[in-house]
Amino acid sequence: MNEDIELIKRAKEKDETAFEKLFSKYKPLASKISRRYFLIGQDQDDLEQEAMIGLFRAFQSFDANKNSDFGSFASMCISRQIQSAIK
Repeated sequence: MNEDIELIKRAKEKDETAFEKLFSKYKPLASKISRRYFLIGQDQDDLEQEAMIGLFRAFQSFDANKNSDFGSFASMCISRQIQSAIK
């Protein structure tokens, strides 16, 4: 948990290694969430790409002072991004 917050701080400071660690850790979560959705006429890869956009936005907008758990916050951001794309 605290490791995630530290990695997010470093990633926001343009630390590429920290960003890659975060991305590697949470990419399976994004993939799992994207499989819950179906979009008629679209490939599943499109939804997974939307999930990755949601994950990236979660990294950017996470505030440790407001949110206690990055995993929950990321799940919400990913789901909302996919739902927005479907609409």
